[in-house]
Amino acid sequence: ERGAGLPGVGQGGLYESLAVRGAAAPPRRAAVPVAPVLRDALGERWSRAPDDLVLLEAAIRAGVPESAARLVALLGNPEADEARRLGQLRILRETDVAGASAAALAHLSPAAPAAVVVAALDALDAHADPAEIEALVERYDALPAEAQGRARDLFFGRPGAALAFLRLVERGAVDAAAIPVGQLAPLALHRDAAIDAIVRARWGRVGPGTPEEKLATMRRLTNDLRAGPGDAARGKAVFARVCGGCHVLFGEGNRIGPELTGANRGDTTALLANVVDPSAVIRADWLAHTVVTRSGRVVTGLLAEQDAAAVTILDAQNRRVGIPRDEIESIEASAVSLMPERILEQLSPEELRDLFAWLQR
Repeated sequence: ERGAGLPGVGQGGLYESLAVRGAAAPPRRAAVPVAPVLRDALGERWSRAPDDLVLLEAAIRAGVPESAARLVALLGNPEADEARRLGQLRILRETDVAGASAAALAHLSPAAPAAVVVAALDALDAHADPAEIEALVERYDALPAEAQGRARDLFFGRPGAALAFLRLVERGAVDAAAIPVGQLAPLALHRDAAIDAIVRARWGRVGPGTPEEKLATMRRLTNDLRAGPGDAARGKAVFARVCGGCHVLFGEGNRIGPELTGANRGDTTALLANVVDPSAVIRADWLAHTVVTRSGRVVTGLLAEQDAAAVTILDAQNRRVGIPRDEIESIEASAVSLMPERILEQLSPEELRDLFAWLQR
């Protein structure tokens, strides 16, 4: 009951060239509440098992009274096992619940498992206001090391929190070398002079390289590849670490970017060029979009789903981020690939040869 009307017509330009001029686009349907008879049926079923997470989520989504408050109460139980807390925090992230920020913040305890802390940060990303996220910057050091990367994503999507975090880097409270350069890309989208100045001072220019720089990189990497054979078995591990987060090869990996199994992997020059300059050619299916919310939050990724109620973005970490339409300021297609440049800079010549041996086996 949340139809979005007809979807847009791709990126190929066929509609623009052949459509009848003056034809009006169909109006977008508004989100329709769940029918009362269905809401009451779900509420009756949930009341018989109020702690069942499947029924609880259905009740919250249907607007059953007291269901959201029950979720917040369950999240207040510090003795719940990890799997149950993860399930509760996922529901909190994906639904509209009063008191969501406070419920999530309670799970950022240093004693909490790292996975629970990451899930709490996911919920805060969806619900916390900019001031709450900015205040969280001072707690960065107390977070588990496994959750700090997720916290940086949380900060970098908001200009105030991003600047506050970068001030820690500027003072030496956070080691700049511990932050992957590829994670800094969202900072440029804020177009903030103070943020840009700190990034340049600490990491240099992190934007797209010039054509001359990319050509020089191609020549250097080609020489490294020609220097000797690689080991495909070791290359499989390199692929999992560097590429598998976004690409599938031989049935393994994630589908954030194109599958590589059927690609032209035998052409070393073409393969290397696609990695060195990932934004040169972007297929319509993998076109990234940048969403800016009314609070200034910036989210970039693939447009995974959209309906009358919300837009769902699949980000570079394979996270699905739902954004209510009434919070969106703008949505724009990005000319820059989700795949960061300089991704091969972290590899030694031996690791590079091993990776290509696995890619081209």
